[in-house]
Amino acid sequence: MFSCKEISSVVSAALLASKADVSGDGTRFLFTHDDGPAGAAVTVYDSTARTWRGFAVPATSSRRLANVKFTRPSGAAVWLTRLDRGTGVSSIERRSITGALQLSLPKADAILPSPDGTTFAVNVGRSISVRSNATGAVPRTLQAPSGRVCMLGHNYDPTSFTTACYDPDGQRIDAYRYSWSSGGPIAMTKATAPFGYTDVWRATPGIVASVAIQGTTADIGHAPRPGVFTPIKTDLPNYFDSAIRDILGNYVYVLGRGDRQGEGLRPGEP
Repeated sequence: MFSCKEISSVVSAALLASKADVSGDGTRFLFTHDDGPAGAAVTVYDSTARTWRGFAVPATSSRRLANVKFTRPSGAAVWLTRLDRGTGVSSIERRSITGALQLSLPKADAILPSPDGTTFAVNVGRSISVRSNATGAVPRTLQAPSGRVCMLGHNYDPTSFTTACYDPDGQRIDAYRYSWSSGGPIAMTKATAPFGYTDVWRATPGIVASVAIQGTTADIGHAPRPGVFTPIKTDLPNYFDSAIRDILGNYVYVLGRGDRQGEGLRPGEP
């Protein structure tokens, strides 16, 4: 059971908590405002100072903001994923908190900064590469599990990160873990029915799968080893769906989605 308190909630869809992040020390929260014809706004809330900072994302007729992340470990800059509306091709930019462009990566789909800030991982086409944070150079391309295509997840611990890997027909999804430095994939879940597990998070009782989709049900739950899964009931009133956004210390940050309630980011203690 989760005991939750709300950090942010809005009635309208102007604040999109699904495009959000939490700083490494858990004190700052990154949000985006809807990128309509006027463009988008990236906003950082400092819960210690109780201040808001941000910048506008340049608007174009063909590109929209698809995702945002803090840089690690400092959170001094922001990674932006921009999607071309016509072609579906993504590009990634790194900008300072004031909006200054630092690095641009064309045709990259997703971004994951390493915990120490020296490297980052990106999805490019059907592959994942690890790149230098300073220059964007590619020292390593990851080998996917046989017959599967992988998408980036999040940092599992200080030395490794997760991926969601799909079989060709999309009927089996499992979470795998990769080391930032070397080595191949380590299986973290074992799907027993369509569709499987989209991600795993490290927690004291075991690993937490988010979201586990088995047949027609979707749950958050503990999975101490592959093939074992126990759903967790979350107490998120007024929200019809929830997914884990981050785990920091003893708190699990759960994103709750509501139809006309907007979205909110809440911490729960396992």
